[in-house]
Amino acid sequence: MKFNRVCFYVLFFLLLGNLPLQSQTSRSDYYFINEAVTLSPDWKLTQDFGFFYDANFPWIYHNSLGFNYLAQGGPNNDFYMWSKEMNSWIWSQKFYFPFAYHFNYQTWVWFHLDGTNSWYYHYNAAQWYKVGAGPVIEPDPEPEPPRLPSTLPEVSRFLS
Repeated sequence: MKFNRVCFYVLFFLLLGNLPLQSQTSRSDYYFINEAVTLSPDWKLTQDFGFFYDANFPWIYHNSLGFNYLAQGGPNNDFYMWSKEMNSWIWSQKFYFPFAYHFNYQTWVWFHLDGTNSWYYHYNAAQWYKVGAGPVIEPDPEPEPPRLPSTLPEVSRFLS
C-alpha cells in the first residue's frame, strides 16, 4: 500500500511538470550525502541532516521530512529540494541547516527533527507546523525555537 502511494506521488509530480524527469546533479553535489555514514545499502546518517534513504536519487526519503526531490546542490554546500510533505521548495546550506528558506511562505523556518515528531517553526507567523499536517497549536513538548542567526542570507535573495 505504501509503495503504491509513493509511486502515485512520483508520477503525479512528473506529470504535472513541477520537476524535471532527470536531475541535473549527482549525489556528489550534496554535502550531506558526501558526509553521510552508510548504515545499510542506501540508508545514510549525518549529524546535521539526519537519517535518509537515497536509493531513488534524486528522490530521497528523510525519516522526519518525508519524500524530497533534490534539484540542485552547490559548491557552497547549499541545496534546493522539493518537499512533498510541505508542498514547497526549500533551500538551505550546511552551515544553516536546520534553518531553511521555505519558498511558499517566503520566510525562514527551523526544523525540529527527532524522527517521530517532526515540526518546523514558521518565523513570520511565529507558529509551529507539523511536517505534512499544517499548523498546530503547540507541539508536545514544545521546543524553544532558536533566534534566527544574523548570518542567514537576506530573504530578498530568494524573491528575485
